[in-house]
Amino acid sequence: MQTYNSMQRSDGWMSKRARARLASDLEAVFNGQRSARRAPVVGFPSSTDDRAEAMRNLSTCLFAAASFFHLGAMAQPGLCTPGEVTEWSCTAKRKTYSLCASKDLGATTGYMQYRAGKASKTEFVFPERLEHPKGNFRLVLQAKGVMLNFSNAGYEYAIHEPLAGSTHIDVVDSRGARVADVMCLSATETLTLTTTMQRFERLGIYR
Repeated sequence: MQTYNSMQRSDGWMSKRARARLASDLEAVFNGQRSARRAPVVGFPSSTDDRAEAMRNLSTCLFAAASFFHLGAMAQPGLCTPGEVTEWSCTAKRKTYSLCASKDLGATTGYMQYRAGKASKTEFVFPERLEHPKGNFRLVLQAKGVMLNFSNAGYEYAIHEPLAGSTHIDVVDSRGARVADVMCLSATETLTLTTTMQRFERLGIYR
């Protein structure tokens, strides 16, 4: 039987298949419907051994859930500082792209900034100042994923994170001509998380 660890990608982040399985397992455990060896499903397991095993399984799922929300940022080299939160990050062939936020980011507090460059030098940031994301970024739900976009100096930047497939970044000019299309070799895949969309909605940047 495959474990969550065996379904991790080489960069340490859980695959979409592992994420779906984890969500299913967590729901089943909290509903009292599953233990590590499929103990009786009527209520909570009655025997001492079954209860202990169910608790171990629950602990494993909770630990995996915590990893699910935090390993993505840890697995990516990123351009965010240790005192910031990595909302999203992507490693491409030549550069790294990150969406960094302050730890106090809320409906009216904190900041979020898009950065591009290398670990040794950040080459581009938006916005230039550390500002609240409302009015700067827009997260849009699409048929098979989400898109986070922003405009700068006549160019439209869009991060496309699909439910299946590779994340990529498009840049088009004011005439609609594509001037860049960056494919991510690895990415945190955090923009499509329900928790991210709910948080961005509270920030006023999701529609």
